[in-house]
Amino acid sequence: MANELNPEQLLRRVDETGFPFATTADVVALEGPVAQTRAREAVDFGVGIKFPGYNVYALGPAQTDKRALILARLKELAGGQDAPDDWCYLQNFEDPARPISLRLPAGVGRRFRHHVQEFISSVRTMVPAALVSDEYRQKSQQLASSLQQRQSSDAAALEAEARELELAMLPSPNGFIFAPVSDGKVMEEDAFMALDEGERQRIQKAIESMTDRLITRLRDYPQFQQELVRQQRELVEKTAEQVITVLLARVRQRYQVYEEVMRYLARVQNELLANVDKIVALERGQQTPMMPGVDPERFLERFNVNLIVDGSEADGVPVLYESNPSLDNLVGKLEHRMELGTPVTDFNLIRPGALHRANGGYLLLDAERVIQKPFAWEALKRALADRSVRIESVSQLMSLTYSISLEPDPIPLDVKIVLLGSRRLYHLLRAYDPDFEELFKVVADFDDHVDWSPENVDAYFGMIAQIVKQTGLKHLTAGAVARVLEHSGRMVEDRERLSTHIADVRDLLSEADYIAGQTDATAIDREHVSKAVEQRIYRLDRFRELVRENVARGVILVESSGSRVGQINGLSVVNLGQLSFGQPMRITATARLGRGELIDIERESKLGGNIHSKAVMIVSSFLGSRYAREMPLSLHASLVFEQSYGGVEGDSASIAEVCALISAISERPIRQCLAITGSMDQHGVAQAIGGVNEKIEGFFDICVEQGLSGDQGVIIPVSNCDHLMLREDVVDAVREGKFHVYSMRTVDDAMQRLFAADGETLADVETIDAAVRDRLTQWHRIWRRAAAEAGAAEGAEGGERGMGKDAGDD
Repeated sequence: MANELNPEQLLRRVDETGFPFATTADVVALEGPVAQTRAREAVDFGVGIKFPGYNVYALGPAQTDKRALILARLKELAGGQDAPDDWCYLQNFEDPARPISLRLPAGVGRRFRHHVQEFISSVRTMVPAALVSDEYRQKSQQLASSLQQRQSSDAAALEAEARELELAMLPSPNGFIFAPVSDGKVMEEDAFMALDEGERQRIQKAIESMTDRLITRLRDYPQFQQELVRQQRELVEKTAEQVITVLLARVRQRYQVYEEVMRYLARVQNELLANVDKIVALERGQQTPMMPGVDPERFLERFNVNLIVDGSEADGVPVLYESNPSLDNLVGKLEHRMELGTPVTDFNLIRPGALHRANGGYLLLDAERVIQKPFAWEALKRALADRSVRIESVSQLMSLTYSISLEPDPIPLDVKIVLLGSRRLYHLLRAYDPDFEELFKVVADFDDHVDWSPENVDAYFGMIAQIVKQTGLKHLTAGAVARVLEHSGRMVEDRERLSTHIADVRDLLSEADYIAGQTDATAIDREHVSKAVEQRIYRLDRFRELVRENVARGVILVESSGSRVGQINGLSVVNLGQLSFGQPMRITATARLGRGELIDIERESKLGGNIHSKAVMIVSSFLGSRYAREMPLSLHASLVFEQSYGGVEGDSASIAEVCALISAISERPIRQCLAITGSMDQHGVAQAIGGVNEKIEGFFDICVEQGLSGDQGVIIPVSNCDHLMLREDVVDAVREGKFHVYSMRTVDDAMQRLFAADGETLADVETIDAAVRDRLTQWHRIWRRAAAEAGAAEGAEGGERGMGKDAGDD
């Protein structure tokens, strides 16, 4: 029998008089999550185990606030650990396209960068200063004067030889010339021509001889000049080396325990000594033989330290959440600058990604966002599999070379990844990505609800107090907290459980706080929470009101009074974003003589889903098993959801469909003041369905529109009784006897209520079953008689054809 439920069974009211506080100001805020023990232990296990591949996938809805809970837990674990190492990129002087990575203890990288900057700045000023010092000038002049002295000595010797030959060595625009001398004076041309031929020839030969000797001496002068330049360059390098060595000694002294640093500093010294002229030119503002259009200041930038991971201010290992996990934001990127219209880069333009910053610690990512970003998912998997971070641009991954690029050294990776995602995405990744299970071996499953136990209620008090503390809301009275607990049970549709969707609770409290502020209340009370719930529904309620209006106007036909044959009120749930509401639907059935066919019009019209089709098959099996065990089911029946223009899915109408078919076969009317929802098995046992609260409230609203008669109600499976958290107006109507909620265990329980005639409380199921069997037996006899008559007629027709043939043969 379908038992009627009392008001106390329809809503679990919370009595705040037993609460140990007046407002949440007296409640200690809860630091951790409500329950979620399984998920918390999974996270601890995943981050604690050090073997590769034990990264964590946290599955569950975002409303559980799992990201904030995991971040808080990871920060708690990270605080007692040593900060990870710093990472730098340095210029590779042998191969600039492959920058060198440098690992240093936390905080050392920043100091190293500062000291190198100081060193380069000092080199830029002190090397040119040393090259203009008195000591340097004196040594340079000494080198120059030695060449001048040699030149003077050679000139004096040639001049003495010329005098012995009665010649004078005179300067000319092209060097020196020799001329004959007479009486200590250079001989005039007329006087020279007046000499006899022999004398003139002697003088001419002497001039030629001295000219040859002069040329021989001058031929050696370029070598002497080159030697002077070499000596002066050596002097410059020696002077610069002395300065650089002294300056670099300070840096070397600080970092002598780091072998990589010492090797790098040696290469820096060699590079500086090889480019002293550029250092001097930079300080003097002169142009260097670099490419036109290229800033000469770029030369000293090659000695910078590009610190990409700085742990100097870290308190424990890093815990990061990357909200935009693109390829560049994950593995880093190479920025570019324009030179001569071409994008170029260098090691100073290497930028770190989230994997660099979280190296040595923990990184949280939204799984769906990572997958949506081009190349990001593959790059993440490759980094975890290789245990190193390699900076690659999209152009490199796609083999597109449109600019000058780099191949920085990969950096070893030691990080725990926590992916945040849905259960559906988790199972899709397991099914379609062969690498997923090898890289994410730990699952942290966040519950949607917890048991409504005293311990969890106390935890809920602390959670509400924590929300108030974090968001700065007004404190809640005990009545408001009680109303929040009631709404939490409604969210999970279970009077024995509470929702763990912290985000939804936070939103509700924020809205209640606003409403309380509108009335200048100092605290949030029960009525403020109730109004927040009502207004949340009202803001999304336009479509539901339109449906109710169409029912009231008769556009959508739903009857809540009288009786009909082959017609029953089923219940469905409409989901529109954040709003779910119940909508009654007429289910009609027809039945006539046939060959055991049950037509599901929804399926035939391709509007029925797989689960609905399965439910109709169960209905057909139930009818055959119950009413036609010993004879064929001589029936042709059809089922349809009237005025349904979209898809129909689910099995929650299967009991309603059975009752509609029984009514159509037996021609016993069904009471339209009742609506029913419930699934069934092949034996007629009622099974639980979803959305029971919305379905009951949906039919109640229609009854209110059409006028409450006191006979109206809803029949639900008994297994759904623990899910009832109905609106207070529905509960009040039940208390006043204007509306009823019945529970059923089997189809028989439903039939007793639905088929009761006027003046009857319950119908006799056996009588109904007998009527169905009689009708099916009647149809079966008609079918057999028709089949026999058709067989006899066919036999007679065949006999006549046979007799005609025999006569012809005779």
